[in-house]
Amino acid sequence: PNHNSTTMAPPPTELPVGEAPVFSKEDEEGYAQHFRELGFVVVGSVLDRNRVEATIREVWQSPSLLGGHSGLDPEDPKTWGSETWPAGCRNFLDPLDPCAEVESWRNRVDPAVNR
Repeated sequence: PNHNSTTMAPPPTELPVGEAPVFSKEDEEGYAQHFRELGFVVVGSVLDRNRVEATIREVWQSPSLLGGHSGLDPEDPKTWGSETWPAGCRNFLDPLDPCAEVESWRNRVDPAVNR
């Protein structure tokens, strides 16, 4: 597929929890189309379970990611509302210093992710 990095995705569409399709990493055309249409995509089995768990911990604990936002509790989805969820011009998953976030960096350079 043609991956044009300047194309903006639409705002993500809300789906009921657990109803987002999970694409295989080989289905590039399918997940690219889903991303273009809905603004998000879930691709399964890209990273191993330990990497995923380490990344989730880092996202919630790092002061430059979600750990820097008071009022958010990873165990309590009620705290993930618009009043407490980070917003603004900077993507909350884009760390202030990408080299300081170990798992984020490992994921960015992993051949399965960066293809």
